[in-house]
Amino acid sequence: MVPLDDKVLAFGSALVPGRAGGGQVGAVWSSTDGLTWKRITGPDTFSKAFSTISDASPDGRGGIFATVLVEAESGDYSCHELWHSADGLAWTPVELVPPKYPNALVVAGNARMTVVEGSVWVAGRSAGYVWSSADGTNWSSAELPPADGYQLGYAPNLAAGAGGFEILDTSDGNLPAHAWHSDDGRTWVKTPAPGLTGADSPDDDHTSLLAVGAGFVAVGHVGSVEAPKPAAWWTLDGKTWTKSAMEDPGERFGCKSMCQPIVVTQVGSSLVAMGYAKKDTTDFYSPAAAVVVWTSEDAGRTWKLLDSAPAGVVPAFAATFHSQPIVLDTTEATSSFRGSITWKPFKSPSAP
Repeated sequence: MVPLDDKVLAFGSALVPGRAGGGQVGAVWSSTDGLTWKRITGPDTFSKAFSTISDASPDGRGGIFATVLVEAESGDYSCHELWHSADGLAWTPVELVPPKYPNALVVAGNARMTVVEGSVWVAGRSAGYVWSSADGTNWSSAELPPADGYQLGYAPNLAAGAGGFEILDTSDGNLPAHAWHSDDGRTWVKTPAPGLTGADSPDDDHTSLLAVGAGFVAVGHVGSVEAPKPAAWWTLDGKTWTKSAMEDPGERFGCKSMCQPIVVTQVGSSLVAMGYAKKDTTDFYSPAAAVVVWTSEDAGRTWKLLDSAPAGVVPAFAATFHSQPIVLDTTEATSSFRGSITWKPFKSPSAP
């Protein structure tokens, strides 16, 4: 989700009824209050093939960049594309300089630079690449410093703020996570990833990344993926991470394990992290028993368990609009108001 002027935009894909062969297309929805949504793009805006918008970010100049995954109707191949819009209504494709055909693009921008990260095949190997532009028109590219086990086609977290840019490549249970930092969006340094130092388990991982002031905050889990516990980390310089103190719900909401924050956003001087807790640990994809909310008043150093929301929602995206955190997932959307944490279920964006 991306706030834009007097509205907030949500991105994803929509099914097109009656389309030859069926299929889905990238779609954008608009809301002025976070409660009601209207689809604002037509079925062929991004591609005539199967597509979905996988990431979006302000461009630092009042517009938006979006990354679109396009899949051939035959299913034989897929690729990522970059698109730009000044208002969320009209979109124009952006041609990235070589290497072409990147996978798993993510995008983030600050007032100085827009950065796109992805992975490409270079000389028979998977390599991480970044494309950067100060004006959204002229782009340069560079390979990230190599990292063992970098996975082609896996989308990391990317954040941009006053302190520069941060990339966190999550682990997959077998390979460790990786991190890179850049002060200017052009020169990158590989750094230790959060959750992989000291006594932490190699299974520790992050799920969301947020620029906070000149630093960054990441939320995720510690322990195994079968029974994760909530965790968060913070950094002032993007190079050295410190584990935060995050309250564990335990059995407070009737959930014995599998609890972790998924998304984090900033509301004024406060940070709000949202995740889920489950009763059934045997099925990772079972519905959430409760949506759990944490808040931090000290830039992510400590986190207090605040409340829970209705069951059946697994937060996937978060944004702050008019001092209100808005949380969406693929099946339902909820809105919470700072202070009271009053959760208001409402119908999620959908195709007409």
